[in-house]
Amino acid sequence: MKEWFYSKGEQQLGPVNEDKLRELIQQGTINPRADLVWSEGMPEWISPASAGLLSSGVSSENPYAAPTVAPQLAPNGSLPYVKPTSFGLIAALMILGGIVAVIGYIIMEESDEILGIIAILAGLTALLAGGIISLIYLYRGWTVLQPHTSHSTPGKAVGFLFIPFFSLYWYFVAYWRFSQEWNRIVAGNPTQRGAPRMSEGLFLTYAILNIISALFTPLAIVNLIIFLIIMKQICDGVNYAANQSRPA
Repeated sequence: MKEWFYSKGEQQLGPVNEDKLRELIQQGTINPRADLVWSEGMPEWISPASAGLLSSGVSSENPYAAPTVAPQLAPNGSLPYVKPTSFGLIAALMILGGIVAVIGYIIMEESDEILGIIAILAGLTALLAGGIISLIYLYRGWTVLQPHTSHSTPGKAVGFLFIPFFSLYWYFVAYWRFSQEWNRIVAGNPTQRGAPRMSEGLFLTYAILNIISALFTPLAIVNLIIFLIIMKQICDGVNYAANQSRPA
């Protein structure tokens, strides 16, 4: 039978089968309005109602009743399967894109304006493509953490980066918090001792430089270098999870 995890605040509990999960909802141990549930194969945590768990005679009444069972902490065992990543692809697009854009700017200033503009556009297109792929990989990274954390879902981790101004704060969650949660999960899991670790200081530096470089442009190059380093670590982590949990 399908197994479920559920979260209460920042605590993840389970696994329990679906019948037990429905029972916990009915008893009020799980608040159908405030708590979230997750099962293998789901992209993110959702409410019990969205998962269709309030049917079959299960009522959402008395959501604040005291727990009648002692749930167990979710194990840090298996990692969800995600598709592997290619850091080389991101690095090639970012580095070559930046070089081509700079060359285009030089050409535009010194000789052929049209050719320079074409080169600049080509370089910016490569940089944009690299950025989009990096977000896809970040999404996969948060997917790996989903059974063991409720700090963010993959969709929020990526989507909130597009919110003006708020994104400056969200970089700390999407990247720095990701590194912290990854290290916490693999450190507490004896079956994942071979998992790569994230450099939390670099992830924090990247988040800080996103704010500073917006005011002091020359730091953007330094930030790009740090970004490539942390993306290498994210890719290593995702690829590790992909290899560990690859379906037969």
